[in-house]
Amino acid sequence: MKAGVCIKLVPSLEGQISISDPSKGVDTGSKLIINPYDEHALEEAVSLKEKGVFESVTAYIISSDKKSLSQIRTALARGADSAVHINDPSLNNADGLLISSLLSAAMKEDEIQVVFCGKQSIDGDSSQIPPMIAEHMDCAQATAISKLEIEGENFKAWRDIGGGNKGLVSGSIPAVFSCDKVLNNPRFIKLKDRTKAKKKPVKTITAGDLGIDASGAVVSYSNWGLPSRKEECRFIEGDTQTAVAELVRLLREEAKVI
Repeated sequence: MKAGVCIKLVPSLEGQISISDPSKGVDTGSKLIINPYDEHALEEAVSLKEKGVFESVTAYIISSDKKSLSQIRTALARGADSAVHINDPSLNNADGLLISSLLSAAMKEDEIQVVFCGKQSIDGDSSQIPPMIAEHMDCAQATAISKLEIEGENFKAWRDIGGGNKGLVSGSIPAVFSCDKVLNNPRFIKLKDRTKAKKKPVKTITAGDLGIDASGAVVSYSNWGLPSRKEECRFIEGDTQTAVAELVRLLREEAKVI
């Protein structure tokens, strides 16, 4: 049984995100990282492979950014056996339906039976791709899972449903799982893992190679901007009695909340 992991490259949370132009969007010079939720998806697939559930794990990445290869190698260092890089500039700003169609087509071609995705991406934050992939592949799905068990052709997946309660989804393979962060703890990458990753295969293809027309299915953004800057914090000096009196005055006269 083969597993596939869908990975999205997103701007780093540690970097300073800037807007290159209100009509063009985020500065492409920003550092790219693997979407944090996708790291948990990859860890789950690799862990299950190590337990003998899967014979192989393949990472699937759509990106035309020149810096993509380093993060593809990171996915391989985290335990993926190979990677499929869908590199096509026409896919920039592609909508979720096209993205899911491409990923599904690539995984069908490789005879993937179990698909792992992150619950959502930290940039688009839509959570649309996993259900769409399940629809394209005509298979079962369980979203935002916090625990997973696979035995033979059957699975049990638990998901948090609020109030400390968990819902149980059971079904049979093939299936698509989207993973929450509480599912596992991604492993630390050792130097020997990065060395091994350089020897693992990376297949590069385009939308045309999958027989899919990528023209026209893009999302158009008309205006990009950063959140408005919050006011600086104000510190009140003096003894307790003076500070409390000044705080009350500010809340009443300036903030007008009392």
